Amino acid sequence: MFNPDAPPRKKRSLRAEPSEVYGFITDDGVPLRLTRYRGGRKGPVLLSHGLDISSSIFSLDTIDMNLVEFLYAPRYDVWLLDYRFSIALPTSELLASGDTVAQYDYPAAVSKVRTVTGVSAIQIIAHCVGSITLFMSLLASLQGVQSSVSSQVAAHYVVPTLTASKAELHLPEVLQTLGSIP
Repeated sequence: MFNPDAPPRKKRSLRAEPSEVYGFITDDGVPLRLTRYRGGRKGPVLLSHGLDISSSIFSLDTIDMNLVEFLYAPRYDVWLLDYRFSIALPTSELLASGDTVAQYDYPAAVSKVRTVTGVSAIQIIAHCVGSITLFMSLLASLQGVQSSVSSQVAAHYVVPTLTASKAELHLPEVLQTLGSIP
């Protein structure tokens, strides 16, 4: 039961060394962020979040073991990507599409991880819209990805008829034309 007078929850420490943060710029000029947990020489593994969330979903302290800790423990080099839809970045307020993430964000992120680590290819675990846009980028010839794991959805998804109909409305473009959004 909800208790509005309850004291704040005590957060537990992440079972990993402190992170390193790397900013990078996409080819279309958008600043994004990578957070690295240097667990060891395995990997690197890039974790990509879904829509309306940030990469912190992978390091939650409200469960016994989160994905960062799960990969860090056996010595993986874990990288969290906050792409332009991340609610942790001001870029989430920009008008963008999955095409933009696929075309600009993934190539820049993969390149940055490869450059910093010196590896020829990385592994990616992607969730939700992060997975959809990863597959879009891979199908557009994204280089430097050795393997990927897709959580929830991949390249060919089936949506209910009502959802498909709403997508055909192109509402963001209509609202932009009307001046409702920048």
